[in-house]
Amino acid sequence: QGYVGWMNFALAFARHNRERIMERVQEIVFAGLKRYGAVVDIQISTEVNAHHNYASKERHFGEDVWVHRKGAIRAELGELAIIPGAMGSHSFIVEGLGNPESFHSASHGAGRVMGRKEAVRRFSVDQVLADFRA
Repeated sequence: QGYVGWMNFALAFARHNRERIMERVQEIVFAGLKRYGAVVDIQISTEVNAHHNYASKERHFGEDVWVHRKGAIRAELGELAIIPGAMGSHSFIVEGLGNPESFHSASHGAGRVMGRKEAVRRFSVDQVLADFRA
């Protein structure tokens, strides 16, 4: 129970943090659109804010089970989610299919060519910044 309590705290903190980031980005983008694009009013019709890498107690195949989504997102039927791409590639907003065989889950990314430690060893900060500029 201790683990679940701390995990739920971390998930709530992460959700709140993503909401604050989205609010700040919207403020900046909207200010620019209003100033330079002569846009008067902007309305957000849909927001997507999804956890990944977590465990959840759910009911599947008539049983209560723990589903650990490591490298995965929940993908209930009709639920919107984000599948991020690697640096330099596209990310996608997707709609869940509610596949029972996957416990209503989907992969949340394309995977990595190399691990974090290997990337830090192979690439300098200057190389990464140059890639961003390209």
